[in-house]
Amino acid sequence: MAVRSVAAVLVTCAGIAWPGAAGAQSADEFFRGKSMRFTVVYEPGGTYDLYSRLVIAHLPKHIPGNPTIAVQYMPGAGGMVGTLSLHDKAPQDGTQLGMLPRDIAINQMLHPQEARYDARRFNWIGRVASYTGVMFVTSRTGVKTAEDLRRTEVVVGAWGVTTDSFITPTLLNALADTKFKILFFLGDIADPAQVERAQKLAETLGRPESFLNRYGGSTSDSASWRRMFDLLSICATKKEVVNFLNVPELLRPHWTGSVFLRPLKMLDH
Repeated sequence: MAVRSVAAVLVTCAGIAWPGAAGAQSADEFFRGKSMRFTVVYEPGGTYDLYSRLVIAHLPKHIPGNPTIAVQYMPGAGGMVGTLSLHDKAPQDGTQLGMLPRDIAINQMLHPQEARYDARRFNWIGRVASYTGVMFVTSRTGVKTAEDLRRTEVVVGAWGVTTDSFITPTLLNALADTKFKILFFLGDIADPAQVERAQKLAETLGRPESFLNRYGGSTSDSASWRRMFDLLSICATKKEVVNFLNVPELLRPHWTGSVFLRPLKMLDH
C-alpha cells in the first residue's frame, strides 16, 4: 500500500539557492573567467547529486560570462551540514550555488536548535522537479487503507530527526491520529562515538521545542508523550561487552527490569 505523505503539502520542492547578488560590475564582467561552486548537501550518487549535475551541465550557458561550475559535496545530518555552510560561510556575491533539502522551511520551524538558519536569506532561483511524498506500508502489517493507519500500529525506521523518515510519521501521528512507531537503530553502543550520537539524539528529542514535547505532552512524563508517540531502539553489540545503560533513558521507554538478548551470527563477523 502507498500512502501519500501529509508532509508533502507542507514542504517546498528541491530549490537552487543563490546566496547573494553580484557587485557593481556588469554580470558579464563579473562572471567571465570565474569558477563558481555548486554545493551538493547529500552524498554522491543520490537523487540530489544527479539533479545537481544535470543543472551544472546546462546552467553556465545561461549565466552572463559563461563561468565554469565545480561540484562541492558537503553531506551530513540530513543535508544540514551543507545548508548551514551555504548560509553562514558562502560568499554573498552569487558565485556559490546549492541544491537544498526540500524540507528546509519545515526544519527551521520544527528544529530551530539544529536548523540555525533563516531560509528567507537565500535567493531562490528555480527548481528542477516537483515532489510528492509517498510512504509505502507492506500488506503484512494489515494496513490496506489510510483509515487503517489510525487503528493499526506500524513500525517505521528513522535515520535522523530532521529527515522525512522522522518528520512524516510524527506529523501524521500528531495531525491525523495515526499510530506509527518510530524505530531508531543505535548501532554498537559499546562504541563511545555511537553512544555520543545516541545521547545527542536523546537531547534533541527532549528539548522543549521537540515533537515529543510540543505534541505529546512532556518528556519528563513518559506516559504523557507515549500516548502520542512510540519510540523503539535497536542496538547491535556483542553480549560480552554490552552495557544497556549506555542507551539514553528517553530511547528505552519499553525496557523493564529484564533484558532479553537475541544472538545474531552476523555480529561475530
